[in-house]
Amino acid sequence: MSTPAEFVARSFAVRTATHIAHLQSRSYAEHVALGGFYDSLIDLVDSYAEAYQGLFGLIEDYPTTPVPTGAPLSVLVDFADWLRAHRDKLGQGETALENILDEVVALTAQAIYKLRFLS
Repeated sequence: MSTPAEFVARSFAVRTATHIAHLQSRSYAEHVALGGFYDSLIDLVDSYAEAYQGLFGLIEDYPTTPVPTGAPLSVLVDFADWLRAHRDKLGQGETALENILDEVVALTAQAIYKLRFLS
């Protein structure tokens, strides 16, 4: 499934997972990288949801999405993979939506870089 509702719910779950990891981190670099990620993610997802709803109507039937577990790097890599696999369907040919999705992918890739090489 790759609906706008799933994207929003999945993003919120990833945000919660990275916030918890941020609070539990013993690495300053990891703490900062995760903080920057979860702080920025929600604004982007909110922008996507509002733009989508302006174009196509209200998003309804949000799925229950479990908070992912595991190492923060793994959570972010899985999220990035999912985003890239579903970008076209989520963007629906609308450049405004595609641009926001690209920003989410870039934000996630930046966090992955920081976790891989700076922490």
